[in-house]
Amino acid sequence: MNPMLTESLKEEARQIHRQLVCGLPVDLREVCDCLGVDYHEEPMPERIDGMFVQTEDGGKHIFVNNIRSKMKGRRRFSCAHEIGHAIIAIRGFDEGAENRQLGVRDPVVERACNVFAAELLMPDGVLKEMWNQFRREIDVLEQLAKWFGVTTSALSIRLKELGII
Repeated sequence: MNPMLTESLKEEARQIHRQLVCGLPVDLREVCDCLGVDYHEEPMPERIDGMFVQTEDGGKHIFVNNIRSKMKGRRRFSCAHEIGHAIIAIRGFDEGAENRQLGVRDPVVERACNVFAAELLMPDGVLKEMWNQFRREIDVLEQLAKWFGVTTSALSIRLKELGII
């Protein structure tokens, strides 16, 4: 993983929180609007969760798969991940552009966008505070996942990555 790209995206997520986010769960449509990115939910093949597209005329679009098997929390993580791709393009630190144009996903960029999405949806400071407050509850994972608007799987991964569990 490229630490520079990952750290840059984590800082972008924190910046969005400082400047834009008024509460949780994060309003991802508002984030898209502020970045000048059009958000679309469309049915796509099962294997595709979402995609960021920048058109020749400079238009920026995020498409998220809305087929019924994709849970809302999964769609939110996909959208946040694609916002990471949009920020890479907007800020000009797009290391994987050549590969994406060929339809090949760069694992470094994909991982950095996952880190961005996790930080945007489940900011570490807030998550740690909420965990400490509710960790003794029987259904803490379900409660926190609902509060952050993510799946319990995404929350569990984030908790492990932060060394909380």
